[in-house]
Amino acid sequence: MHILKVSLELQKRQKMDNRILVVVAHNDDEVLGCGGTIAMMREQGFEVGILIMTLGTTARGVVPNFIELMEESYNASKCLNAGVMERQQSFGLWGVKKEDFPDQRLDECCEIDITKRIEMHIKEFEPVCVFTHFEGDLNKDHEIVSKCVKVACRTTSKSKVDTIYEFPVLSSSNYNSKVFVPDTYVELGEKHMIAKMKAMDCYKGECYGMRGPDNIVTTAKYLGIDVGYKYAEVFKTYRNRVNLLNNLTE
Repeated sequence: MHILKVSLELQKRQKMDNRILVVVAHNDDEVLGCGGTIAMMREQGFEVGILIMTLGTTARGVVPNFIELMEESYNASKCLNAGVMERQQSFGLWGVKKEDFPDQRLDECCEIDITKRIEMHIKEFEPVCVFTHFEGDLNKDHEIVSKCVKVACRTTSKSKVDTIYEFPVLSSSNYNSKVFVPDTYVELGEKHMIAKMKAMDCYKGECYGMRGPDNIVTTAKYLGIDVGYKYAEVFKTYRNRVNLLNNLTE
């Protein structure tokens, strides 16, 4: 079932805000995890913001060039159309914001600091739906970001975040003993896959090995087999809050 599309369309019919926030640990996680879905959501008129929590590349002994890393993220977001469409995005340039926490060292940071930083962006952007990492991921940064997102999006009467989805990341989630079991499949068309591949190509230092073009396409085809789609991205629902009371009382 195309559960995600139905859920998002329901939100539109209820005249709710249509902002989606993707919170990831590293450059390229947003593309690998839900790049095609971002392109599809933008096509449907949703405003998509991307928040990248770490500076990147330091774990490889490379001194990060913040400007170059941001340029890669901007270019990838342009490929996914996660920026200007009918109007200017309200979440950073081309819908991207980047924090400067240390790459592969989030476990050395105070989690409350990470959570508060995410809370700040959520308060600013006011999304109704948030996508983030699978909490059981092998990569420690992914695990921590996922946990902090859930704390930052904790349910209150004032919270606008109704839905939280987790996604796997190729070359990380598949190495783990904790199996990612999706409950949501998103059908991707050829144009969404092309956008995803172009976006991934913007991250020149990451598009190799298991994250190479052939493996990305093969994975999308494999995931689609379960539900009869040519290509798919998959998600696991952490929370889905649906308010039908207003409709019933109108």
